[in-house]
Amino acid sequence: MARWSATPPPRTGASLVMACAWLAAGCDVPTSPPEWETTWVVPGETVTIDVESLLPDAVTVAGDRSAFVLDLDPTGVDRTLGQVCDACRALDGMTAPKPAFSATFGSAVDLPADVVSASVASGTVEIRITNGFNFDPVRPGGDATGTIVVVVTNGGRVLGTDTIDGATESFPSGSVRTLTLDLAPGAVAGSIAVDLSVESPAGDPVAIDVDQVVDVTATPGDIRLAQAEVAVVDRAVEVEAGELDLEGVDDAMRDRIHGGAFRLAIANPFAVEGVVELTLASPEATLEKAVPLAQGESAPRVVFDGDELRVLAGHVVTFGGAGTVTAPSGTVTVMPSQALTIDAELELVLGPKEE
Repeated sequence: MARWSATPPPRTGASLVMACAWLAAGCDVPTSPPEWETTWVVPGETVTIDVESLLPDAVTVAGDRSAFVLDLDPTGVDRTLGQVCDACRALDGMTAPKPAFSATFGSAVDLPADVVSASVASGTVEIRITNGFNFDPVRPGGDATGTIVVVVTNGGRVLGTDTIDGATESFPSGSVRTLTLDLAPGAVAGSIAVDLSVESPAGDPVAIDVDQVVDVTATPGDIRLAQAEVAVVDRAVEVEAGELDLEGVDDAMRDRIHGGAFRLAIANPFAVEGVVELTLASPEATLEKAVPLAQGESAPRVVFDGDELRVLAGHVVTFGGAGTVTAPSGTVTVMPSQALTIDAELELVLGPKEE
């Protein structure tokens, strides 16, 4: 049930004195009833525009709102023996001592569109390497051993690294190695690169086939962001639906509604602004009004006439809305706990019944 408050009508106790004054002056006594108005205020629920409305699809808010969750596509790269070993090309199809070679190659995954930068709190990248060569690149035979170093970087900053070291482990032909790298916290922007550096010493005789392939797939895991800088230009947003209880407005009161307004107290923590189309719906009608969204705190007042409000009276009214917002600077930095809040209350101005 709604909590009602009202501004009482003005007192009319001075009417007898005024009547005497009119009689003494020989004036006509007015016959129409006194004009009065009273204002009733009905509180509504607080509704929000959640921070998720400003995010691209690849970024969501964790259930406990402690972080954003970044969903990045896997990235992959492969190389043939001929691409990584120049000396092998001349030996293709022959059985010969495996030449020594060094090679660095990799791939990258871009941050989602509209994510300009982000602050990584935690995350992983899983690196899956399939050895399609017919030899072990880190233990090819003899005394020498090699290494495969995996490095994940962003803008020159190392986010994670791991090594397959032939001194302590083997990587036989046809086998698969999976490395899980923990990402270092910090700012990222642009793309995240995954690179392999292979140092393979000379080894035992082997059938050289330059078309054999080593394959690498990098799959980002549960990457969590403390904050993100996103581009916001004409971004569609939705106002969460709320309710306004007008069931206490009976027919007698409905006929005395002269007008009123939806009074809003908006707290906008985002550096965005725009317009939302506010919708109030009852079983009898749906009303729509444009509401400006400014940065910071604002208190817009949306005016309705008596006819509009009478179709809402006597019902539980749902209200919400949708619109677009833009960051004047082009981008806005957001955090997962943020939300734009709108406290709403309906002002009803009542007076004598209108004929």
